Amino acid sequence: MISDALKCQAKSSPPGGHLLLLNSGVYNNPLGGKILIDTFENQLKININNIYNLIGTHWHYNTFITNKEEPFFDGSMINFIINQEGKVEKLHLFEMEYLKEKVD
Repeated sequence: MISDALKCQAKSSPPGGHLLLLNSGVYNNPLGGKILIDTFENQLKININNIYNLIGTHWHYNTFITNKEEPFFDGSMINFIINQEGKVEKLHLFEMEYLKEKVD
């Protein structure tokens, strides 16, 4: 899976550091449950349904790749979708769409 992804990586994409803060928040999907995204040392801390804890590293553009700590999620791509206002409104993981909770 990782070897296939390496072929598609945009090597010249800008660093995703500015995206880290934008991505932080809670994302929900009726079937997939809840994903909590936080930042830590220039990476994403990802908690899925209070069961799985992963680290996301910037891959390219709006995409992050998960660590190998959890075999089921090894090398999974998380793609953040940014709206016209420049704010993250959802993420895609395993072909499922998770909507970001609005913060008042």
